[in-house]
Amino acid sequence: YKVLSTFSEVKEVLKKLKEKKYKLAILSNGTPSLLDELVKSNNLNNLFNDVFSIEEVKTYKPNPKVYDIPIKKYQIQKNEVAYLSANTWDVSAGGNYGFNPVWVNRNNSIFDNLDYIPKHQVKHLGGLLDIIWQILISNIMKNIEVNKIINPIPASDGAGVKLKRSI
Repeated sequence: YKVLSTFSEVKEVLKKLKEKKYKLAILSNGTPSLLDELVKSNNLNNLFNDVFSIEEVKTYKPNPKVYDIPIKKYQIQKNEVAYLSANTWDVSAGGNYGFNPVWVNRNNSIFDNLDYIPKHQVKHLGGLLDIIWQILISNIMKNIEVNKIINPIPASDGAGVKLKRSI
């Protein structure tokens, strides 16, 4: 694991995501020194906001404490995370935790018989931008549905601006 190279599309997709202001992070069972070495050797160090290691919480994935690391750091909701892995157990654990997992299935494999099956799968990272868009739209729609239940006819958007209800 000390010498790994990326697939051809990885750097370009990461650049596009970074340009769109997404926070990019690695969450790994690897050690900080190993992860730093891999990121630098692939010239990706300017693309990631953070490289998180399980050493922060002294336990391995799939323990939820590991998946809590970026949630606590960025102060976000679990469903705001698009979580990629080529490992089915990691995809399943991330989904059970509440992330939006994306299985990177480069070899057309069959997903292992686990208790969580991901909604999203890509053969290469090129399809990731469309999936992130789908996740964003889904989260927006869920928020709209929650707001309809809590306050079905809002008077303002909180900034004193009247909202029109479209039918």
